[in-house]
Amino acid sequence: MGVHDLWSVLEPAGSECCLKDLKGLKLAVDTSIWLFQGQVAGKHLHLRTMFWRVYGMIRSQIQPVFVTEGPTHPLKGTRGQVNNAMTSQIHEAGIILLEIICCQLLKALGVPVIESAGEGEATCAALNHVGVVDGVITEDSDAFLFGATVVYRHFSCDNRKAGQMKRYTMEDIKGKLKLERRTLVAYALMVGCDFTDGIPGVGKVAAVKLLESLKEEGDILERFHTWKDNKSLQLLEEHRNKKKPDHCRICAHAGTRMSHKSDGCGQCHLQDSCTKANDVTCSCDWHQMNEAFENQRYELDVRTKAKTPSGFPDQRVIDAFLEPSELHKLTDKDTKLQWSRPKLSAIKEVLSWAPVKDVLEMVTAYDMAEIRGNIDAAKDRIQPDWLVFVTIYLMCSY
Repeated sequence: MGVHDLWSVLEPAGSECCLKDLKGLKLAVDTSIWLFQGQVAGKHLHLRTMFWRVYGMIRSQIQPVFVTEGPTHPLKGTRGQVNNAMTSQIHEAGIILLEIICCQLLKALGVPVIESAGEGEATCAALNHVGVVDGVITEDSDAFLFGATVVYRHFSCDNRKAGQMKRYTMEDIKGKLKLERRTLVAYALMVGCDFTDGIPGVGKVAAVKLLESLKEEGDILERFHTWKDNKSLQLLEEHRNKKKPDHCRICAHAGTRMSHKSDGCGQCHLQDSCTKANDVTCSCDWHQMNEAFENQRYELDVRTKAKTPSGFPDQRVIDAFLEPSELHKLTDKDTKLQWSRPKLSAIKEVLSWAPVKDVLEMVTAYDMAEIRGNIDAAKDRIQPDWLVFVTIYLMCSY
């Protein structure tokens, strides 16, 4: 699921791209997303979907790295949406079985497979964060919160569908939207994500307005931590329910018309009257406090609603995004990736059918990439036993 409505917030920072734009890149693939899409497409189509996508990537000289899901994060169990235990176990068992079969296919295709220590998109993001891969292919927007710098959404191997695939970078998000990683975590805390239900009654619009209003107030997460004991915010909150004191209808300053007529108006600098208001701003205590209140209205509104879930902001959620265990559990094997030649016999065993022509194209593409870097590698590559010439006779019909 990721973070509620985050993709719509990031949409202005996205740019269209197609498969040829990814040539030569190493990309981490969130395998669970492709498995889900394969299931939706139809029964037993997840393997075919996986095969043709990998086939398209290898032909386009893209080096994919597939990341499978690990143990469910403990915070996911604390959310309000709790399924029936038996149904959940059956569903999880089915996903695990799908992953096992798909991993067999991926290894037969010669692409690296990494088992995540937790969230699949978190491990993809970690690989991108440390520079092992050039980007992440996923539909989960929380990849940026986990540290990804480049994310590809709506991946497609069909170059005819121009504009379908979108590329998002943290650089563009910072430059165009003025949003940083910690700001995105703050957004997730407010609207909800996989780890928290968020603040009741706070949606995308309110969260974005708050982030915009606090751009000049320093670190947003540290600001959240001060909410509980912030005395200035508490004073402004008390002002919300205060009634506006009497103000003169002539000069618009504090006091009444009668009191100004008898005692004068200090702000008009007159002792026995006042002057007609002409875009004059009253500087009384109430107006000064009200101006500060209006400037921080968005923050005060969200702060009031944040009192409902106790313990906001949840430091566990912040740590899950900014200090993901998946980053610290990357091994040398995970960071030293190796691709190998596709194995026809193993592919046939998994798929129960033999796409010989397509596999040979994949093998050829792999071999050509190897030979470009090392001409001696050609000695160990495929050599034809014989060449078959096909003659096509064209006949004229009378």
